[in-house]
Amino acid sequence: MRPPRSSITARAGRWSAHHRKAAILGWIAFVAAAILIGSIFNTHTLTAEQGGVGDAGRAARVAGAAFPHQAKEVVLIQSRATTADQPAFRVAIADVVKRLQSTGVAHDVHPSTISPDRHSALVAFELPGDETKTHMTVAEPLKAVDDAARSHRGLRDRRVR
Repeated sequence: MRPPRSSITARAGRWSAHHRKAAILGWIAFVAAAILIGSIFNTHTLTAEQGGVGDAGRAARVAGAAFPHQAKEVVLIQSRATTADQPAFRVAIADVVKRLQSTGVAHDVHPSTISPDRHSALVAFELPGDETKTHMTVAEPLKAVDDAARSHRGLRDRRVR
């Protein structure tokens, strides 16, 4: 009578027990190779609306398609001494608008609101993309606003969200 044949799992376990160093080094090499191969291939990260399943996923995709993919930003221009009716203030607003438009990144740049006391004005603009993309494109508009602020020392700017 023949002894029962052991399974491949039992044989692998027996071999690993007798060759501990080789088994451990083999597993370490396997994990390192898997990480290396995984990092070589480009990964595609799903957005929240792409990753949903069922009714919730369908609702997220519908909502994502219904709303524009852009970030709206606002620059606040203020002066204690001058008002929006005075030429220096109007020139500063026009300069901020012109510099933002020249970045090629900011879209729909326009003066949006002037405060009732006329000492503050908002310049609104949009950056294309969602929150994950706009953080990469905001550097140029920020530099443009900072340059405009240095050119008009009597006024101060604040980036408002």
